[in-house]
Amino acid sequence: MIRSRVVVVVAALSMAVAAACEPPAPPAVAPLRPDQQPLKVMVVGDSFGMTVWQGLDRYGTDSGQLIVRDEARVGCPFGRGGRNRGAGLDREWPPECRSQDARLLTAVAEFRPDVVVLAGGMWDASDRLLEGMRTWTHVGQPRYDLYLAGEFRHLSAVVGATGAKVVWTTAPTWRPVYDPSIFMGPPPYPEATPGRSDRYNDILRRSVADLPNVSILELAWWLRSRPGGEFAPDLRPDGAHLTRDASVRLATEWLGPWLVAIGRG
Repeated sequence: MIRSRVVVVVAALSMAVAAACEPPAPPAVAPLRPDQQPLKVMVVGDSFGMTVWQGLDRYGTDSGQLIVRDEARVGCPFGRGGRNRGAGLDREWPPECRSQDARLLTAVAEFRPDVVVLAGGMWDASDRLLEGMRTWTHVGQPRYDLYLAGEFRHLSAVVGATGAKVVWTTAPTWRPVYDPSIFMGPPPYPEATPGRSDRYNDILRRSVADLPNVSILELAWWLRSRPGGEFAPDLRPDGAHLTRDASVRLATEWLGPWLVAIGRG
């Protein structure tokens, strides 16, 4: 029943009119019964994923519903290989990201999560030089779209290897604000090209729709529906990451309860 409700919500949130509406109320979360343990939730992604983890960790502690493990890594895309041209940088696939499959397989074997949440996408919406290619590409071009769909399916299998329910979150619009004190170069930023996040999300929805134990939650829609929009100063002032307070609101008001519902469904 919960699975069916999640699918209905996902479909509803994909409608063009969604941005003008309030998000549907998340499922009510019942207190833990004496025979229940907190759900184990693992977060995978990039630095945006890390900010999502912060709020979920707080929600889990305050509610007692979740034990949350952070497996997000700064600068790591979901897709493997090649070169990346995002955040003003032209770089090889970083060494700390190359071990991602082995690291995540070890993490799920050790932690045995009930739910794995994947949040991010900025690096996958930027320009990419795929292995074996001589020209740069990006979402919206057939070769890249096919590659990215395969990467979504591959990573779903990796993080779900021990039977965890896999929850992808849709990517918000990326509009990085240049800050020379952190890991980024000056603009322009390809990932901020209008329509790229929407195309990324379309590929995500289609590529994992038939996978068992895989759900999508429309995080992008939730952000866009907030007062002031997804770039409100109290939400994502740098155009990419959630503030700590925004992360806690997201987890408490929406994402946390949905993960409980999915994990216990």
